Amino acid sequence: MAPRWLVWLLERVVPGPRIDDVVGDLEELHRRRVDRLGRGPATLITLAEGAWLVLVHTAGRVGRGASPARWVSGPELRLALRLIRKQPVMTLTSVVALGVGIGIVAGGYSVFRQGLYGELPFPNGDRWVNVESYAAESGSRAPVDLERLMLFRSSAPALAYLAGTRTAELNVVHDNGEVERIAGARVTPGTFRHLPYRPLLGRLLLPTDGAPGGEPVALIRESLWERRFSRDPGIVGRTVDIAGADHLVVGILPDEAEYPSEGEIWLPLDEATLGADTGGPGSRFIGVLAEGATVDQALEQIQGLSDRRAEEVRGTEALRFRVVPLTRILVAPDIQVAMIVFMVVLLSVLAIIAANVGNLVVARTSRRSGELAVRTALGASRSRIVGQLFVEMLVVGGLASALGFASAGVILEFYDRVLDELPFWVDLALEPGTAAVVMVLAVLAAAVTGVVPALRATRKAPGDALRKAGRGANLGVGRVGGFMIAAEVALSVALLGSATVFAQGFQRYVEPSFDLPDDRVLTARLVLDLDEEELVPGGSATVSDSLELVLRDFQARLAALPGVSAVGAASHLPRTSPYPEPLELEDRPDLVTTPMVALGPGLLDVLEVRPVLGRDLDEADLRPGAPAVALVNESFALEQYGTTQVLGRRLRLAPTSEQDEAEPWREIVGVIPDVMEVAGSRDAGGVYIPLTPRRFVSVALRVDADPVAYTGRVRRAAFDVDPNLDVSDITRLDQVGAENRMALGAMTSALSGIGLVTLLLSLAGVYSIVSLSVTRRTREIGVRVALGENRGAILRSLLRRSGLLVLGGAAVGAVLGHRVAGLRLFVFAVPEPGWWLFPGLMALMGLAGLLACWIPVRRALSIQPVEALRYDG
Repeated sequence: MAPRWLVWLLERVVPGPRIDDVVGDLEELHRRRVDRLGRGPATLITLAEGAWLVLVHTAGRVGRGASPARWVSGPELRLALRLIRKQPVMTLTSVVALGVGIGIVAGGYSVFRQGLYGELPFPNGDRWVNVESYAAESGSRAPVDLERLMLFRSSAPALAYLAGTRTAELNVVHDNGEVERIAGARVTPGTFRHLPYRPLLGRLLLPTDGAPGGEPVALIRESLWERRFSRDPGIVGRTVDIAGADHLVVGILPDEAEYPSEGEIWLPLDEATLGADTGGPGSRFIGVLAEGATVDQALEQIQGLSDRRAEEVRGTEALRFRVVPLTRILVAPDIQVAMIVFMVVLLSVLAIIAANVGNLVVARTSRRSGELAVRTALGASRSRIVGQLFVEMLVVGGLASALGFASAGVILEFYDRVLDELPFWVDLALEPGTAAVVMVLAVLAAAVTGVVPALRATRKAPGDALRKAGRGANLGVGRVGGFMIAAEVALSVALLGSATVFAQGFQRYVEPSFDLPDDRVLTARLVLDLDEEELVPGGSATVSDSLELVLRDFQARLAALPGVSAVGAASHLPRTSPYPEPLELEDRPDLVTTPMVALGPGLLDVLEVRPVLGRDLDEADLRPGAPAVALVNESFALEQYGTTQVLGRRLRLAPTSEQDEAEPWREIVGVIPDVMEVAGSRDAGGVYIPLTPRRFVSVALRVDADPVAYTGRVRRAAFDVDPNLDVSDITRLDQVGAENRMALGAMTSALSGIGLVTLLLSLAGVYSIVSLSVTRRTREIGVRVALGENRGAILRSLLRRSGLLVLGGAAVGAVLGHRVAGLRLFVFAVPEPGWWLFPGLMALMGLAGLLACWIPVRRALSIQPVEALRYDG
């Protein structure tokens, strides 16, 4: 079957009586091509044919009853195809250049639209909003009290519904005793009344579910029902151990039910409190706008209600609210600005490519000045001639749009495969909107590259044009054309040069800096967000003590597993990027910033790392009142002290504000290799302090067998400590940080690809434009040779301007690329460009310009003067 978006486009441009015939014929041809050629080649051919049909019928609709409709008649199209075939090099250059440019912009537009303006994929999805609250004084996130939430629910008419939700990782105990960590969410039950989902079996959550003292219930997703319960309909009405309590399964939702959570389990929150008693990571409030209400109205109403309550009730904290569409919550303001700038850059690239193709068309049109003058003298109107040239470029635009479809699809498929953590509403695939953008870009490109040069070529009177054609025009690229050539060369050199430098930095970033036992180490991430009263009887201990008890208990259970030889914990694991922290060095006036890792005893043993100097951290360093100590890595010691002999020196964390008390000085007791930092990161130094209790901790264990086989045992150990203990990201050591590295690799690959394509197109464009220019001056060259001018002087004069344009643009691009390469755009360190890189790119562009002039000039100089005088290039 032909692509659905192509059928969608055809149904909107083909006249009603012919829709069935056109679409039916296209689909029948597509099926035959698939059987004969395979799906890939068949789809490309169908795309090209469909793009052509859309362009033809669109032009027919726009010009029906007027002269433009006759531009796409059979004779005009045959003439356009014949003229295009006569100049295959220029046609191929134009199609490839415009196609790649259109593909890049169309793919970027799809990412831009989905990222900034995507909608939840169900009816009234645009009415769902996220309600965020901030402290008025500090601007930090702040909770909302229950009284205000109830006020919003009852007195804000712009909100049809307000709910609470919290994503969670839930421990599920199966009948065989296996503990599985399953993504889920706790949701205010009434939320499901505003969603279009219907259960496959059972019922949805009811407002009475989740109330204190009620029976715990749960909804499960179809995928979980199939994976763990073999689609047994008897699961509805059975109890399942979820988070340490038996929950009655009341219904099964289909897999398309991806909101308000993409997990596989939904548990109810108390409808009477809207989930206000929930906190911590993943908690938020969502709402449904009333029909016809706007985000601004909802914000104005809840902000007004909150302000009035803060004035009326003493001690109520003043809050500021933010109401945004739900699909915007993952896009920070700086990301939005970056995406807009990115689209502007892509459009600039397309504009430069279109200008380059326009220069080619100007050159070709100038060569046809005699033909156009004759047609004008014979009575052809200017609009008719302009229309013919527009149709020629419309054919080129149709072919370019087909190539654009294919390249945009490849780009989007690549990013959709690499960025697998995208929200469910983001679908990086070609869609009708993207297809429409490609078509519009193709028509605009045809207008710019066809109509503008045609108007320029036909503005002279027929007699003047005939006399000029008879003498042989001295075609140059013009000021604007010269500027666009220089700009395209500069852009391509800057893009490819900076992308090469980024790629070098990324290669160092992913290469291991230290030989670690990757195949024998299993890692896990703990979120220690627990209630201390559940852990310590009577709640006599502090939260810090409770977290320490949980971590110690968990590590002890892991160490007791058969085959486990070492267990350790830290705030960050190798191949991640610890946060840089400001440090004070004793006897040094200036602060230094370096990554900081909280390191627990045993982790270096897990990694089989030994200190270069001094000792490792041990249990004694964690006891209350113990001397403050720290470790540093070799890079930090060499960078800050110029030597690794730093034992006994002191440093400490700098206070972040004037109110903070300075911590005691820490003595450096050991120097270790650069093992914890990412190789090639911007901050290679590292300081390690004893691990204190914290909410987020990474644990690693070294085993004697396949680490993946211990995944279930790690989950069981966590469950035995506490059924709600959140343990996630259980993976081998070599997979830690793999997603970030893959995303960075995709970005550097995209930059390199765009730079290389732009460079190749620049080379082809420079060659074609300058070659046509020199070829057009064959008559002039013959006259100059006949008058006795030295052939070397002729060659130098022809090379001078083109060489200045190319080398000038390359020089500007080298400077720009060097500046871009110096920006701290990524977490990895960007190396200094090699001395050869930008001069080499300048030399490459200069060589292309030289060849573009030398080949046609040599051909022109080899022609006898008498023949050159008769030449009508």
